[in-house]
Amino acid sequence: MSKFYFQIFLLILTITVTHVSSGYSGYGKIKGGRAARSGEFPFIGHLVASLYGNTVKVCGCALVTVTKIVTAGHCVVVWEGGQRQTVNIGRSRVYFGTLYLLADDAQVAKLKTVKYPKDIRKRKYGGLMHDYATAELVTALQLNDRVKLIALYSTDKDEFKNGWDEMVASRARCTLIGWGSSSYKIVNDTIVTSGPNQFLKTTIAQPWEEQRCQDFSGPPRDNMVPFGQVCLEGVTRGETTLAGDSGSPLLCGDYVWGVATSMSVDTTGQQPMQYLLHWHYLNEFLFANTGKKKDGGGSGWFSSWFGGGGNKDSGGGGSGGSGGSGGSDGSGEGDSGGGVISSSRCPEISFSLFLLILFLVQKQEIY
Repeated sequence: MSKFYFQIFLLILTITVTHVSSGYSGYGKIKGGRAARSGEFPFIGHLVASLYGNTVKVCGCALVTVTKIVTAGHCVVVWEGGQRQTVNIGRSRVYFGTLYLLADDAQVAKLKTVKYPKDIRKRKYGGLMHDYATAELVTALQLNDRVKLIALYSTDKDEFKNGWDEMVASRARCTLIGWGSSSYKIVNDTIVTSGPNQFLKTTIAQPWEEQRCQDFSGPPRDNMVPFGQVCLEGVTRGETTLAGDSGSPLLCGDYVWGVATSMSVDTTGQQPMQYLLHWHYLNEFLFANTGKKKDGGGSGWFSSWFGGGGNKDSGGGGSGGSGGSGGSDGSGEGDSGGGVISSSRCPEISFSLFLLILFLVQKQEIY
């Protein structure tokens, strides 16, 4: 999709969604909103992360390649006695292709490795800096009508960020998705939720301008806005996000832009929900070595045709190969995945080959 048509789409979206009445809540959980339809959000799954002992945490996640997910960092990292450690990877699972938690009809895969930023740490006023993580799966998921890869606006960092800024300026709205808590109460200054919803829900939110989010997000040392943190508020006043859908994808238009992160929960619904855009982590975590290089090796335009998740040119989908392998300590390196050619790219490849052959024939005739 060209940027011109993308801007037209955003204009149409801005006009039409003004008649949508919908609620949502985040920190991971949707409060209000409506039930999602089967196949409506085929890129979302849920992660059941096993802590050491008999405790588990439930988070949202999204499918980057058939063997890689992206989620929030605090979904796979915990602090015990002041020490950072990962969850029990071997006992953690992801579930895709279902509207229900832990459903029998889901595709299930075990985690193989997790990777998170080396700068991940606790913030003074709650939450984490660089609350972002990817995980590789032991077995590949099968793509179908209910399981698909995320579509990104671009795999180039500058183009991705510019696309987000243009969208916010156009006053487009976004879609929040998750298995969040449907109710909560405050007990001794602690938020107690009803637990994750059994059914996937969705609602509408409005992004804030960057400067407004910057002013809200605290002192510079703990401010993630320069690294892609964004603020959104529910279209319906008083609705908010609650703990549980952390890691769930942020959908605006046709593209997935970020993940729900840790945040302070406002029970009045008057403060924004916070998401972390993919743009700062595109090269190292989602698609290692991508960018504007025009050589092979799974980078740049080559990988957008032959591997990894989709972008605004390929339209998402396609069965990309495995994503980067990362160490559980966050230090691992990644590889961009190989895969089958996207069907949307085949005509362009054929036409390019035709031009190349024509050029060579003409050159041969000259000599």
